[in-house]
Amino acid sequence: MIYIFWDFIFELTWVILFTALRIHVSPWCKEVLDKLGGYELEDRGLVPMKSKGEIHTFWLLGQDPSYKITKVKPPPQKLTHEAIEIAANRVIPDDV
Repeated sequence: MIYIFWDFIFELTWVILFTALRIHVSPWCKEVLDKLGGYELEDRGLVPMKSKGEIHTFWLLGQDPSYKITKVKPPPQKLTHEAIEIAANRVIPDDV
């Protein structure tokens, strides 16, 4: 009997946490994520929104595991002669 009770509590907690951790996405945000690529979205349908009426929304389920994200480092910025002169002429207070 106790096992059944704790199993029920565990399942209920898992359902609550899983539902709370999902991210609600607007149609505009879905467009942006579709352009970026690499995200899994689930159609949620029409949902009543306070002061906006019914809006078509989506759940963000996570990243698509088959999509490979490549990180690109920005090129190093070269300091111009003018920037070096401005930095050299700065007055630094003695009490710093």
